[in-house]
Amino acid sequence: MINKNNQLLAYIYLLSAVILWGGNWVAVRYAVQEMPHLVVVTVRSILAAAVLLTVLRLTTGKKLTLDNGKMLAFLGFVGIFGFNILQYTGLKYTTAINGSLINATTPIITIIFSRIIIKEKLSCVQLLGVLFSLFGVAWVITKGSWAAISILKLNSGDIMMVMAATCWAIYTIYGRRPTLEYSALHVTAYATLFAALYFMPFGITQYHANQFNSVSWEMMAAIAYVIVVAVIALAAWLKGVSIIGPSRASVFMNLIPIFTVFFAFLLLGEIITLPQLIGAVFVIGGVFFTTNPRFALKPAAETKID
Repeated sequence: MINKNNQLLAYIYLLSAVILWGGNWVAVRYAVQEMPHLVVVTVRSILAAAVLLTVLRLTTGKKLTLDNGKMLAFLGFVGIFGFNILQYTGLKYTTAINGSLINATTPIITIIFSRIIIKEKLSCVQLLGVLFSLFGVAWVITKGSWAAISILKLNSGDIMMVMAATCWAIYTIYGRRPTLEYSALHVTAYATLFAALYFMPFGITQYHANQFNSVSWEMMAAIAYVIVVAVIALAAWLKGVSIIGPSRASVFMNLIPIFTVFFAFLLLGEIITLPQLIGAVFVIGGVFFTTNPRFALKPAAETKID
């Protein structure tokens, strides 16, 4: 049974993660203008892994050992490497609206996989909250014009975006189990290390030495930010998931566009529109209904993930 203090702590972890991810879109926008995207994610993963492993060593006082290596290698491949490769590549072949709408289906995919893999259930009210949140995201992305949806056409990029959302759902579900045995920092550090190894061949392929000859301070700030996101957000996300479970946690992903709009307004001077505010109300309302324990089913024994 989850007590109120643990539940509140989980919400703080999850909100911290999505707030950082909301700002991440703004930072990445700067970074990819001066450096190929695969170089950006490779540099981010290498530096983030170095920071995480150093912090892990200093805080635990133990020698770094690779416990449960197969699972951590799997999490690094699916949740960090696979998700980013598919998302970045998919966005080259699809529209921003298509990509954003498909990414907003991640909570639904997570709930379906959670039901199949670990038999996790949500009540009817909680499922309604997920749909409310999904509606709010669609309203923000389309600016309240459903005509934008009517002209959507599926392509190979859309398939990659669906695969990316599926990767994140699997990462969220399977990432919970190791955090019940090890710290979220331990799991995130080694998953990021494996991801860095997976990214390196791709980053080297896109790398050109002259790319670093004239790096602006904006670029340095953007890189620093995406590293902070990789270090803190991933660990916070897994910690929150470990407390309340993947289905309820996944709905927090729909808050990312809301925080992205806020950061775009704050840092880029973009105007916040009425449809965005209306969408934000639906998203926040959906998160409330999905995470509120009053609407939850009675807890059942958790199914072990081997």
